[in-house]
Amino acid sequence: MSRKFFFCLLALPLLCGCGGGNSLIGSNGSVTSSSRSFDTFEFTQTLPKTQYVIGEEIPLSFRVRNIGLRDTELVFPSSIRGGYVVTQGTNQIASGSLGGGGSITTLLLKKGESFDTPVAWAQADAQGSQVSAGQYTIRAWMTAIRIDGQPISVTQAQTELSTTELTFTIN
Repeated sequence: MSRKFFFCLLALPLLCGCGGGNSLIGSNGSVTSSSRSFDTFEFTQTLPKTQYVIGEEIPLSFRVRNIGLRDTELVFPSSIRGGYVVTQGTNQIASGSLGGGGSITTLLLKKGESFDTPVAWAQADAQGSQVSAGQYTIRAWMTAIRIDGQPISVTQAQTELSTTELTFTIN
């Protein structure tokens, strides 16, 4: 009996996996993500966990995927390809850009391809002060100013080319 038990203990990691890889569980809660499709795009944002301590950077990954039937030309006002907004209730706490600066850039996003834009929010409000503990939401959007030659307004980008909100807590 003890040999079978010992063998089971040795075999368990082989049968279940030994961790690592593409885990869906963060160190302090589940990975959380939201996806939204609009026209020929799928927008996805991901947080590695749902709870953070005060002062801990909050990393956000934003992905745009072309789910259309053809390649799409995107024009951005700079090398910045995404923006984000953090809210608490109905109050906007912070907003920013995902990416770098520079001059107008063009990207041909081929059918089925995607691009990722990471950011780390330092839990600072618009004045640069540490935010208080509480529940917050974050939403990201693509900052394109033209799609296949058609102009896109900032308001349009923030509403149509965006993810749904993700909720997280700062303790």
